[in-house]
Amino acid sequence: MKKKLSTLGALVLVLGMVGVALAADATPGTIDADVFVMGLQPSPDTTEVVAAYWPESGGASPDVELSRTITGYGGYEFEADASGLSSPWRGSMVVSSDKPIASVAELMFEGGSATDDMRVGYYNGFSEPAETLYLPYAVYARAGGTGDITQYSTFSVQNTSSSDTNIQITYIDRDGTSYGPYNDTIPGNGMNTYDMTDPTSPGVPDFTATAYWAANGNWTGGVIIQADNPVAAALLNTWTEYAASYSALTGGGEKIYLTNVERKLYEATDARHGKWEGLTSIIVQNFDLDNPVDITVTFYSKATGLTRSFNDTLCAGCAHGYNTRTGADTPGGAEFYQELEYWDDTSTPSNTSLGDWTDGYCIWVGSAVVEGEAGANIAAVVFNVKMRQATSAMYASVTDDDAATTLAIPTAWRRRNQPADNRWNLLRVMNVGTGTANDIDFYFYNWDGTLAMEYLDQSAVQYQIVDGMNLRTSTFGDVLGDDWKGTVVVTSDQPIVATSDLLWSADRYGAFNAEPLD
Repeated sequence: MKKKLSTLGALVLVLGMVGVALAADATPGTIDADVFVMGLQPSPDTTEVVAAYWPESGGASPDVELSRTITGYGGYEFEADASGLSSPWRGSMVVSSDKPIASVAELMFEGGSATDDMRVGYYNGFSEPAETLYLPYAVYARAGGTGDITQYSTFSVQNTSSSDTNIQITYIDRDGTSYGPYNDTIPGNGMNTYDMTDPTSPGVPDFTATAYWAANGNWTGGVIIQADNPVAAALLNTWTEYAASYSALTGGGEKIYLTNVERKLYEATDARHGKWEGLTSIIVQNFDLDNPVDITVTFYSKATGLTRSFNDTLCAGCAHGYNTRTGADTPGGAEFYQELEYWDDTSTPSNTSLGDWTDGYCIWVGSAVVEGEAGANIAAVVFNVKMRQATSAMYASVTDDDAATTLAIPTAWRRRNQPADNRWNLLRVMNVGTGTANDIDFYFYNWDGTLAMEYLDQSAVQYQIVDGMNLRTSTFGDVLGDDWKGTVVVTSDQPIVATSDLLWSADRYGAFNAEPLD
């Protein structure tokens, strides 16, 4: 049986998790988690799927098992409310199948510090748990004046074996200082959650007592998890108004790919000031704790394929953040992103004067490649923020090992003009081959596995993403209608990687990585 593992107490199935109790702090509130599972066989072949809900404490058997049959490339949504579990419940899910599958978990937040109840997060299931996992971005921050928590991370580690597993957790701040390792034990089939604001729990230091906190007023860095047996992990990040999540990485690489980068400014009064529609923050971590690494960060425009790049050095264990609004650690700061001849190249009905801000708009969308020296072990997490809607999404970098000529997207929507619950995908498919991809094909499948539509013969130069893949606004999507739900298979004549944004009436926003099939 193939196994697709979905983990994080708050990320797979938590019907009633409540965060830190202080109302002024950044808190996630209550989280429900649904899991989408996609078959990877052509119709009429079927895939038999069993979803096992394991309690946090583990044990010899799961609390609930549900069996379903998926036809072709169709899918099934395991809904938290229909699981039969009592609420609150906290644990993890293992989805077993007789044929390959892809999965993604969807987190729905209610309550907490963001009182609009408009937050959602996504993360991918694990197909290959590992004894070493990486979380390139973790944070704990408080407001300087009030001391309220403004941002923090929790991460959960799932033991995929039936016997107890010992783990070691090492934290590395952005300056490269290591903390730990901290030892803990996870029961067989169980899961432990680590709240970075709680130093009384095993595996969590007092970050407020560190020199890094004293110098910066927060703690930001990465996490390395090492275990006796294979484990899976994922992280939930909570801001006062945002929430987002991503799956742990089983390794970094010399070259990493970032499929969705943006810089969107409206009502602009110059190249930087106005109202920010969207910005991207890229956090790159050097997971070599002994050696520094020189990196080159190159951006590729979705509209033109043209590039801009800079060089940087990460000390041993260090991380740097590159923000398309503020600059952050970008050499040259925010000014690097203010050369509007490059950073304003996306034509829209409002953005009619490209290369300047005089029409009130500066819009750029594209991708990025981060390349280190031979033998480098770098990884990244990207979070995109839509400031006007106060929403955010996170996704993790991928490498050539994640590239394929066929990709699967386990949940896709084109629901618009509905009284409520409008939602749609933005597909970010990036060519990582050695030449131009001239035959990128999209196959949209209904939930029952029947083919709904084909969109064929798209192209992208090396490292560019395919343009025009907004399922809400694209005219090619009219064939799907205004109330469609399904899955997507993407094929290409060059290796590709992809992420998918998923937006709900512009009020909820999440992202996840596509699954390689070959």
